[in-house]
Amino acid sequence: MNKIILVVLLSTTIFADVISVTGFRNNTSNPKNDWIGEAIADNLTTDLSKIDKIKVVSRSSLKDVLKEQKFTHSGLVEQDKSIEIGKMVGANTLLSGDYTVFNGVLIINGQFTDIESGVIKSSVKVEGNFNDLYLLQKQLAQKVLEELGVDINEKDRIKISQVSTEKVKALEKNYLGVIALDNNEV
Repeated sequence: MNKIILVVLLSTTIFADVISVTGFRNNTSNPKNDWIGEAIADNLTTDLSKIDKIKVVSRSSLKDVLKEQKFTHSGLVEQDKSIEIGKMVGANTLLSGDYTVFNGVLIINGQFTDIESGVIKSSVKVEGNFNDLYLLQKQLAQKVLEELGVDINEKDRIKISQVSTEKVKALEKNYLGVIALDNNEV
């Protein structure tokens, strides 16, 4: 664990932006939608890590720290705890957010928090049909990069626009399993 943190800390001197993406919080009263926040965070982390101009803390490293510190890895981690965790993994920017599903519409909000000051620097938002979850995640990744001021070329744009499947039900089943495994329910 200490080796992981050391590697991440050393990388902060090379990259201007070291991003830690936390789980996104479910704004609905329906716990069946909790999987969406983990899916957004994981896919966002994967897409952003494809871009050489920024450094993204891996979600597995983040989950290791959360388990070690006995925090929950859901989107319900309080902002001050998220900042503390961001510091532990060597990030200088925390990307957190929330989402709402209502009448088939998905709204995803992301916010950038400066790890040192705890001040929210800026935010991004995407909105569309829930069944276009993958497309919305890709749009969110593009907006995050724009907000960070990271110029990407066409090759990078293609890298982050590729989707493995468009089947939202498959994604849901996968993340329900991941969450159950993480919570030692399996």
